[in-house]
Amino acid sequence: MLKLALESLISRIHSRIGRRNLKLASLVFIIASLFLPVFWGSEIRGIQALCFGWICWYTMDVIPALVWIANPILFLSLIISPKRRTFRLVVITLALLFAAMGIFITRLPQDDYIHYSTVLPSFGYIVWIIGVLGIFLYHLERWKSKNA
Repeated sequence: MLKLALESLISRIHSRIGRRNLKLASLVFIIASLFLPVFWGSEIRGIQALCFGWICWYTMDVIPALVWIANPILFLSLIISPKRRTFRLVVITLALLFAAMGIFITRLPQDDYIHYSTVLPSFGYIVWIIGVLGIFLYHLERWKSKNA
């Protein structure tokens, strides 16, 4: 059932958008998410969250750290050799799973991890997830075309 649904989704995407356009649209979504607010209850934009993660991901709570690690894993999936389609699919699946964990982020530190503010994922996070999902579908379609 899941396999049939994925095949149907992939064929619709391939026929309407095309592979390259899907990858390009996904990258546009990811770049756009850098300029959008990431959380309701916080003024943090995507670029700020990304920089904050680069600076101190090892001191974060577990879930925000894993969500942040989805970015380097996503980048890795884009630079892996196109001949290694199965490995690329595994890597992007891992990135998608880590990115999806962002729905569990409920608090962010305000100052030196003493005070926290309550937050919920916002429009920037949703746009970023759509971009990551698009890259996943791009790799899935490439993997499927290899194994067909």
